[in-house]
Amino acid sequence: AAPPTGRSRRISLPVCCLVALALCVRAAAQEDPAPAAPGDAQAGQTIVAVSFEGLDKTSEAYVREIVRVKAGDALETSALDRDVARLVRSGRFQTVRYEARPEAEGVRVVFLLAERPLVKAIRFEGNSKLKDNELRDKVPQKVGDPVDRFSVQEGQDAIIALYKDKG
Repeated sequence: AAPPTGRSRRISLPVCCLVALALCVRAAAQEDPAPAAPGDAQAGQTIVAVSFEGLDKTSEAYVREIVRVKAGDALETSALDRDVARLVRSGRFQTVRYEARPEAEGVRVVFLLAERPLVKAIRFEGNSKLKDNELRDKVPQKVGDPVDRFSVQEGQDAIIALYKDKG
């Protein structure tokens, strides 16, 4: 076979990156199963309690403000799915799912939560032209916030733009 030309090498690298990305996305999708839906036999049963597992840094009171299903409600998958969506939109959790566990008087709804890690510190290294405070103002991610890779990227882009503007 003929050795690859410069052009084919440039094309094959992005193709390899896309294939690797697709495999990572597929593997991540397989690791996060869909929320456990209540069985047909449980649908409509009375919810006797709502509890949360996996809370470490987030208060239960905060989560209870987001979740709308409560003890005394009839078990409805659509209501639980809306609560899962609200919890995900809060930005505090990497994964959210629920289980409906049988109890003597009905079912207990348990939300299984995996919190995002929190930003402990933001440090700038190698910045000689700009002060830390100037850079910190450009970074949307703050200490104590859940880590958000999009905010981190936005901060990187803003710092690069600031350096380009300042020369």
